[in-house]
Amino acid sequence: MKIDIKKLPKSQIELLITIPAEKWKHYRDHAVECLAGRVKIPGFRPGKADAKTIEKNLGPAAIMEEIAEHAVNDTYRQALQKHNFIPAGQPKVDIIKLAPENDIIYKAVLSVIPPIALSEDYKKKLASEGIKLETPKVEEKELKESIEYLLNSRAKIVTVARPAQKGDRVEIDFETRLDNVKIEKGDSKHHPLIIGRSNFLPEFENNITGMKAGEEKEFNVVFPKDYYQKQLAGKNVSFKVKMNLAQEVITPKFDDEFAKSLGHFKEIKELEKSISEGIIVEKTKVEKEKFRTKIVEFLIKNYGAKELPDILVDSEVKRMLAEFKRNVEQNGMKFEEYLSQLAKTEAGLKESWRQTAEGRINNYLITREIVKQENLKAPEEEITEQTNKILANYKNVKEAEKEIDAEKLKNNVHDVLITEKVLVLLEEIVLGEKPNSLKLKVKS
Repeated sequence: MKIDIKKLPKSQIELLITIPAEKWKHYRDHAVECLAGRVKIPGFRPGKADAKTIEKNLGPAAIMEEIAEHAVNDTYRQALQKHNFIPAGQPKVDIIKLAPENDIIYKAVLSVIPPIALSEDYKKKLASEGIKLETPKVEEKELKESIEYLLNSRAKIVTVARPAQKGDRVEIDFETRLDNVKIEKGDSKHHPLIIGRSNFLPEFENNITGMKAGEEKEFNVVFPKDYYQKQLAGKNVSFKVKMNLAQEVITPKFDDEFAKSLGHFKEIKELEKSISEGIIVEKTKVEKEKFRTKIVEFLIKNYGAKELPDILVDSEVKRMLAEFKRNVEQNGMKFEEYLSQLAKTEAGLKESWRQTAEGRINNYLITREIVKQENLKAPEEEITEQTNKILANYKNVKEAEKEIDAEKLKNNVHDVLITEKVLVLLEEIVLGEKPNSLKLKVKS
């Protein structure tokens, strides 16, 4: 078998494969045998009809088509294995020559997964890049905001008869109109908000400040030109509001008594320390993600495939779109409405994500190459342990069996564990040692 290879753009290749004439009889006999077993021919038991009878009943074109299929299936796989090509999708096959007792010639155009040329000194280059893992610190402002959040979460709510004021929790009914036409989903009943701390427009909150329970009011608000809902941006919108309830929010004092009331602390210094440590934990996660992202970006820039098959990129974009749709709909909004608010189209979103999709694919390919070079493995006991943790979230085994494909879950857990091992290895390379836990630092 002769194989001529031609490289094409976007990680495509063209294989021109010539099968010598002496193989013709082998493929013809195999084709006849398969047709005889599949096709019912009067007077013959299945598989017993001879070639002439089959050709007479089915026509020579059917036999030639079967010969071509067997020849291509057999030699195409051999060609991929011989040259270590990993296909990304199905090939486009064109038969160039197919005649009795002659060479069989066909052309196959296919996308292949590009090899990652991860040089032997990639570790040395990565270590010398100067990527840093920042040690997070707690700013006074962050500590103050966290304390305020904690106090607000323990606040008492008391219904008042006085006019609503800033800081009060209120419940309102409202209608929204634009040019005297009701805005779709612009009405709400018993809508809760805290004046001065909610996501409503400041002008709206200023207008309801001073209203008493049972009072109604109509007013207009000009929306900002950069408002996220494009149909309202810069528009003069009418509101009709009824105040149902006004409540004073009484927050506790931040003192030793408050610290003791939480059950774990003797004084506020202990509580402040605990809050600071919590902030550090969260900021450490963020810094670690940034650190890992920089490492991955370096590897993609220096070792990633420059041209990826469209079929791979299209598939990743499709997966990203499905994830995005799920997130939008889980937040209670229809995907079409979300696109309308952003003044974007699905096609536009997909096009804008192509570069990100290429990065994801290269990240996967590089990770796979590192796993191969470093001979990394996820032990079976680790996979089982993590799988059991996930299954523990379900009430019973039968419920889990209904909702989860066990084999798929196991494979996913394996992939997550292997990816984490790669990232830990890369961190060790950059830091020159195993990553230590970050120490608490409070900036005063």
